[in-house]
Amino acid sequence: MEAYKAWVRGNRQWLASIESIATTMTWLLPERFASSELAPEALSTAIGLVTVMNQYIVESASPKNLPPFMRSGADDRDKSIPWPIFISIVKELEVLVELTAEHYRGPNGKWSTLAVVEAIKVLIRLKIFHDSGYKMLIDGGETENQEEASYCDPYARRGARTSGRPQNVQGKAMGALYSFGNSLSGRPSWLQKRDAAQHRKNITSPSFEFSLWFLLAVQRGLLSLWKQPAARWFIVGETSLILRPLIYVFLIRRYGLKSWKPWLASLAIDLTGFSILFLTDQWSSKSSNESLIISQGSPSRPLSAAEKNELKRRQLLWAFYLLRSPFFDRYSRHQFQRIGKVAKPLPLFGTLASKAMELLAGVQSIYSYTAAS
Repeated sequence: MEAYKAWVRGNRQWLASIESIATTMTWLLPERFASSELAPEALSTAIGLVTVMNQYIVESASPKNLPPFMRSGADDRDKSIPWPIFISIVKELEVLVELTAEHYRGPNGKWSTLAVVEAIKVLIRLKIFHDSGYKMLIDGGETENQEEASYCDPYARRGARTSGRPQNVQGKAMGALYSFGNSLSGRPSWLQKRDAAQHRKNITSPSFEFSLWFLLAVQRGLLSLWKQPAARWFIVGETSLILRPLIYVFLIRRYGLKSWKPWLASLAIDLTGFSILFLTDQWSSKSSNESLIISQGSPSRPLSAAEKNELKRRQLLWAFYLLRSPFFDRYSRHQFQRIGKVAKPLPLFGTLASKAMELLAGVQSIYSYTAAS
């Protein structure tokens, strides 16, 4: 296994090209979108999983084993559970899971399975959102947000200075809770440090640590939301976007794919969540230049360049609403068919247009391709 890891790390650029070509070729296989033919999708899923695994091998390498152009920032890599990798794995599997569920349970029975898949993604993303200090999710949580501690997490910077090595969740929780309690007690600092060290030494119960983490999360969230309007609205906006795919699937399961209610509700959540994040960024940009805001203890910051690019990416994903029923059935399909008829007589473009229409119809019939989640 170590030999394979070393080979992947040494040939990453070459492997990336091969994986990209293989993925493209699977889209050209016959019966690519037939619900009765799972082999092409299984092949595509296998290639995707290998790609995810190889990417993780590269990212988990120590800096000395990486090529020079990939060593930047490798020393600061988080050693905790790689939740973004789990998001990538679920996304690679979801199409195959959908086709399998449709094959065995029918077009209407698959939505319960898809609801479970979306629920898993929501839980993982909420975990990433919380652990990152409530920073915006990049690429749906698959890419780490490299920005410094978010203004939504008042303890993130303090916890980063407590030790030269990364702390686990329980360690951060205990340190932050003691800092908060001691700031109210007024006891001498040397007594606070002694008591805190003794308490950490005596407490080993996992159930106690989990309870402490939960209480701290509630207390920290309430305090930060009460004092920071920008943080409150940012969390509301980002959380609504995280929950949107799950709400969409539940509404389809309830009202059916042909109903306008799921389509309109999903679009409304997308527009509302995006508007909240955009307006929060504008408010933070203005507030960051005001000394009054800083003096009140609200370290708001505008969105970073990466986060603004993420907002642009999410805007582009709105195009998938054109491919979702019932909008596609009533409007988009007819327009695409007209384009296909115009291009059909042309020697080369006709063949390409015909294949494009076939792929488009196949993509539209599979929820996971147009879910943009």
